[in-house]
Amino acid sequence: CLVVMAIDPNCFSALLSPPESETVEYLFTTCSFFRTASECLKEYRVESFRFTPPFNYSYQCSSSFITSYAPAFVYMSIASVFVHPVLQYTMVYLYGRASDKTLLHRGLAWALPSILKPPSVNVPSVNSVYKRSFLGAKNVLVSLFTQLGILLTFGAIFPPVALAMAVSIASIVYLTRFKVQRFVQAAVDAQLLGYLDVINAECAGVGTREQMQLAVKIIVCYCCAFYTLFLFDMLGDAKGFVAAMWVLFVVPLAPFVAYFTCSVNSFADVLSTSMETSSVDVGVELTEN
Repeated sequence: CLVVMAIDPNCFSALLSPPESETVEYLFTTCSFFRTASECLKEYRVESFRFTPPFNYSYQCSSSFITSYAPAFVYMSIASVFVHPVLQYTMVYLYGRASDKTLLHRGLAWALPSILKPPSVNVPSVNSVYKRSFLGAKNVLVSLFTQLGILLTFGAIFPPVALAMAVSIASIVYLTRFKVQRFVQAAVDAQLLGYLDVINAECAGVGTREQMQLAVKIIVCYCCAFYTLFLFDMLGDAKGFVAAMWVLFVVPLAPFVAYFTCSVNSFADVLSTSMETSSVDVGVELTEN
């Protein structure tokens, strides 16, 4: 977004890189000499002057974000829904057909995620998931939240992006479940039940309450920052630059103020509960004495 703001003509490119001075010529008439007291001989003259165009904000910078990023997000969704699954399962097909110890088999074994390979007899230990991801659960969660953030920002302004992101999120969820079910079934059929513990151990640390709360906070802050420029452009175009200046400060800071207020209230509740507990304990001691 900062790059678009810096290079797009509708944003601040003219402010960061001022245009060169321009020379303008104009034609006017003048009286060269008077024939009589009320009659003069007119002639045309050409004059010129040089000036530097001033910076004028167009209030169209926010729309430049959509035109710049919307195609990229649609292409990303197409790759996530169609290209990536087809590529992965083509590799799975070739991996199953390639002969062992060939260069193709080794390359596919290195490129394929562990969840797409047949379960090996050597079951990894549960502690190994902290060193090397087996399922890639964290990456899946990050991808889902990233696309959710795009849906709630760019998708809210440009509905085709919202549709593309919604289909992409559904595709990621479905394909991830399919991969896990496929691998678990293969492990159960091969009596390699240790893989179930490995998958459970990796998933246990993903999607916790703290992670979800942090992700929601980040998305809310990101949405407020994104909508700030759109609100500023709309209000500034209608009321003027000065009348819209408050949007640049109030909207981005609103979630931080809300989070700070909630934190203060929570701390006050904890402190109040602690003081009540202490007073009850003191009362019990006095009664016993």
